[in-house]
Amino acid sequence: MFLLYINDIPLSIQGIKLVLFVDDTDDLLLTKIKMLFNKKCYAVKEIEIWFQKSDVIINIEKTVTVFFIPTN
Repeated sequence: MFLLYINDIPLSIQGIKLVLFVDDTDDLLLTKIKMLFNKKCYAVKEIEIWFQKSDVIINIEKTVTVFFIPTN
């Protein structure tokens, strides 16, 4: 049911790759390291706005940011 409720979120937020799971939503950002913080702040703000408009509550205790940086 949750997935049906948030099904339109990828269409509502531009410039962010969102991956929807049964009970979870992930955003994937691919950018240069020096631009990553700004892009992540933008993504969080846009997702927060969508959730507020849709009356969905974010569980802050289960919300995390993970950075994967490739090594050469």
